[in-house]
Amino acid sequence: MLRELLGRIDSGGFATLDGIARDLGLGPREIAQMLAKLEELGFIEDAAAALRSACPDGCAGCAGCARSGACADESVKVWALTNKGRRVAKSDRGSGS
Repeated sequence: MLRELLGRIDSGGFATLDGIARDLGLGPREIAQMLAKLEELGFIEDAAAALRSACPDGCAGCAGCARSGACADESVKVWALTNKGRRVAKSDRGSGS
């Protein structure tokens, strides 16, 4: 199930815990625990801080972004795969999983 969650993160886009939970047939609490485990293992990282620092205009310059302004919200988590996570996700795609 952790690999499925990695694949979901790798697919990009924006999703809520509830949405991911629904997609994977789990509860939001389980997804939150899985995200914490993936971060602890070094497969994902919270990329929100990097996004906030890359947007000096406070997202005013992100008019084309579907979530314009959301990254300025400290409560928003933006997960990204680390190199380690990308390797696992890539190996799963190559094996047909």
